[in-house]
Amino acid sequence: MGTIDDWNQYWKENPDSKVLFTEDNGKSISDFEQFWSQNIPNDTEMQSVIDIACGAGALFQSFGDKPFNRKVGLDCSTDALNSLKKNVPDAQVILNKTSNLPKEKLLEFDFIVSQFGIEYLGVDAIKNMPTMMKEGSKFIALCHYKDGHIYSRYKREKEGMESLFEIHAFENALQIANLVATDPNAYEKRAKQYLSHLSTLDNKWCAGSLHFVNGIKQLFLSYKQYAHSDILAWIKGFEQQLGTIYRRVSAICDVALSTSDIKQITSGKYSDSWGVRPFLLKNKELPVAWDLRFNKRVNNEKA
Repeated sequence: MGTIDDWNQYWKENPDSKVLFTEDNGKSISDFEQFWSQNIPNDTEMQSVIDIACGAGALFQSFGDKPFNRKVGLDCSTDALNSLKKNVPDAQVILNKTSNLPKEKLLEFDFIVSQFGIEYLGVDAIKNMPTMMKEGSKFIALCHYKDGHIYSRYKREKEGMESLFEIHAFENALQIANLVATDPNAYEKRAKQYLSHLSTLDNKWCAGSLHFVNGIKQLFLSYKQYAHSDILAWIKGFEQQLGTIYRRVSAICDVALSTSDIKQITSGKYSDSWGVRPFLLKNKELPVAWDLRFNKRVNNEKA
């Protein structure tokens, strides 16, 4: 997302979103649940955990059986934190509207976790994590992997929307739709040409752009079944909706960590204490995330 307002709008419209935790059919991705189950110990009764860029609390729900003494979610979106408090009633929240993490807060926690979140704060925020941790604490994160499975999916979706923008699909659709009321003969000709042009680009449409193409085809071919005002409203509404989706998809692509980003994060004073490897899902050839972690040993500051 480009702004905090975008995130608030997203969480207002999708208060229980688990989009990166579920398959397309809505079922939970067990690989993520297994990852956190294996990496979060069971004897956490006296320990605390904070989830950076927590969203609506999907990560806490994935290891809800772990008896943490204190759970805290940190996010830039007020709406996300409101959803978190509903979904995970025993969690506390921290609103953080800057790219700088609150060191004085992070120093309180035994576990700092994040799933597809902390990378939005930038490479430096992750690289500086060791300086914000108390001795004996652990940082575990799954971060977007550039050229990986999720990245490739959203990159294609982004390119499909960019193709719509490049051919001025929404402006042209509105102009053609207005002909319904003023010049029906011209409408028939222009609509046919418009839909033919969209068909020549069929290999570009994906997800949101494909939904628009299918929808406008239905409207233009069966326009007599719809009120003229409804056709115009649908086009304008879809343009606005796709603009929001485009910013979100673009942000995911922009924050995905490359191999060079990982080298930058794990180099320097604390290089010996970083652990990193690709994280894969079953039946997926490309990595879905970076499995990135840091253990703050007692002697780290003296290293």
